[in-house]
Amino acid sequence: LNGLPIPREGDRPGDRGHLTLSTVEKRRLIANHPEAANLVRRFYSSEDLLHNVERYVLWINDEDVPLAKSVPEIAARIRKVREARSTSGARDGERYAATPHRFEYARHQDVESLVIPVVSAERRQYLQIGLLHPLEIASNQLYVIYSPPNYLLALLSSRLHRIWTQTVGGKLEDRLRYSNGLVYNTFPVPALSDEQKQIIGEHSRSILKARAKHPGTTIAWLYNPETMPENLFEAHQESDEYLETCVYGRVFRDDTQRLEHLFSLYATATER
Repeated sequence: LNGLPIPREGDRPGDRGHLTLSTVEKRRLIANHPEAANLVRRFYSSEDLLHNVERYVLWINDEDVPLAKSVPEIAARIRKVREARSTSGARDGERYAATPHRFEYARHQDVESLVIPVVSAERRQYLQIGLLHPLEIASNQLYVIYSPPNYLLALLSSRLHRIWTQTVGGKLEDRLRYSNGLVYNTFPVPALSDEQKQIIGEHSRSILKARAKHPGTTIAWLYNPETMPENLFEAHQESDEYLETCVYGRVFRDDTQRLEHLFSLYATATER
């Protein structure tokens, strides 16, 4: 409804853990078989992204299968994936068993990506939006937008988007559950001029720069209300002020007014 780039679910392994590596397993594998280094990539679920958990996967393209099978440990893992899928009883088990070196669903593109956790803590004032390197893999616990425009991080990190998520999205216990259809697609966004996109993009960079001033911290820590650094909070406030006054066209007294305005925009958009 809003004309924004479409987010997709990340990649689903369907591997019973056989394509996944811990940090220790990754280091041991590469120490014993340095030729396999390019087959190992950093892997992120929602928890990995928020808490900077270090995890890896074997990412084997079709042309890399001969190399992968020449490494005994990787060949053994591929066999275990084939066995697990062929005996799973799933409708598509046999089909996926035919390509055991690959994830069941592999949509990854080797470009920078913006990722949104499927589940995140409700008590944080902003959604914890991340950016991944082109060679990093997002799991299906993240929604992914490949080659995102610069303005998108600040827009999705806004207070407006956060309260929209809380209001129209789902819940998992006391946590927010994000949806690319119910939340992202319905989020009302006025038509953005090129100048507005440029300015919002500058706010995206300001938010990232503020995060970068706290190396060694996690996204969860950065956005915890009890530990959120002042410079990051100020970067978000400045971004919100521009979005609300110059894009959405008004100053809001509180979140109730924000929601009223968003639902008014949504009603107008769905009447077209």
